Amino acid sequence: MKLAGDDFQGTERFAVRRRLGTGGVGAVYEAYDRERAETVALKTLRWQDPTAIYRLKKEFRSLSDVAHPNLVSLYELVAEADTWFYTMELVDGVDFLAHVRPDLQGQPEAARARSHPGPAPDIPRLRAALSQLVAGVLALHRAGILHRDLKPSNVLVTRAGRVVILDFGVAAVVAPASRRQTEEGLWGTAAYMAPEEGDGQRSPAGDWYAVGVMLYESLTGRLPFLGSALKIMAEKTQQDPPSPSELVPGLPADLVDLCRGLLLRDPAHRPGDAELRQRSRAGHPTAGAGLARGPWLAPLVGRARELAELRDAFALVKSGPAVALYVHGPSGIGKSALVRQFVDALEQEGAALVLSGRCYERESVPYKALDGVIDSLSRHLMALPRAQVDAVLPREVAALTRLFSVLLRVEAFGDARVGEREPGDPLELRRRGFASLRELFTRLSARAPVVVFIDDLQWADQDSIALLEDL
Repeated sequence: MKLAGDDFQGTERFAVRRRLGTGGVGAVYEAYDRERAETVALKTLRWQDPTAIYRLKKEFRSLSDVAHPNLVSLYELVAEADTWFYTMELVDGVDFLAHVRPDLQGQPEAARARSHPGPAPDIPRLRAALSQLVAGVLALHRAGILHRDLKPSNVLVTRAGRVVILDFGVAAVVAPASRRQTEEGLWGTAAYMAPEEGDGQRSPAGDWYAVGVMLYESLTGRLPFLGSALKIMAEKTQQDPPSPSELVPGLPADLVDLCRGLLLRDPAHRPGDAELRQRSRAGHPTAGAGLARGPWLAPLVGRARELAELRDAFALVKSGPAVALYVHGPSGIGKSALVRQFVDALEQEGAALVLSGRCYERESVPYKALDGVIDSLSRHLMALPRAQVDAVLPREVAALTRLFSVLLRVEAFGDARVGEREPGDPLELRRRGFASLRELFTRLSARAPVVVFIDDLQWADQDSIALLEDL
């Protein structure tokens, strides 16, 4: 495999045909998947550093369990040599704004932020596309996911009129605050970001604000606020944009009212999921149809005995020995919910360091059962003061960071690796990497009990099993 800047050459399995687009950190290609015998879209990174790899994995996994006609279908996450990428459905279409405003077709997105309004849009086409856009965002929210970067270029419309939401590079899971969560900074596109997002607030209302900006742009042909990113974010907190009807006479009152409601500065006053679901289905009874599966689980009932067994095992761990528990049973019986309730309680009590991961069937990555756990570990270590990280560092880290490069997100690992020779023999590299990870877990568990939760272990590869046995 070869990766040089934006010139991705493909792999033995994937034959690259052409580049479809390039973003800040990634590039998307049209490629032929010889194994599946079909044409796919392939997203890879412009540079393969640990933070970019972490975000690519997070992007893929955030949508791996969500299926909806208005969301792009993701296929497979692949790591080959030192290159990471994933494949997805190839959507042939134009961006949302070009679809509803034919006068803008062919213009680059950067040239559309004009100060004067354009002609009225194709209203019937806008209504049909908007209802599907709302349905797709609702599907994300039902799955507990925020998109956080909705804009015309991330929403394509096919020739048949199907709206497809793309690019979940900054998507976030809406979940209760965790002791291991860290703030990962401000991401998104200023013109479409909600005012409160400048202060780091994240909620479904932020996605709806972005939909409001897209609707405003569709109705008027211009953005509600213009200028630099700092100027735009400042103005959003201080004033409302002109009403679309002031710029373009004769616009439908209901669309103008919806647009103004979505762009309210106070997120609590914007229309919410329930109201938008009802509005989007008016005249479009199938809007919102489709499957949306996600991380939210039904309340746990009648599992007192199993929870007690988990508690007993944890009590044994606190007295010294390591304990492995295998939770099994028919699909859908509530295994994940059972363990999640147990580990969430441990976190809320501050009783243990919980490192959670999941083994995905549609991933071809090294040590796939442990990969998510190590991502969780990197988040935990990044949240610690440097002195505490130094105290748990293994004596050798080169082999470990070779097996799990995401640990190089932690500054102390990068510093410790300087000057250390990496084993040239693959078997010796693996042996030292295993030993280093075992030492790291030993030092962590000397400070507090450590609980590792791996969901869907049945998809584990042989290397993962070997590493788990070694640990």
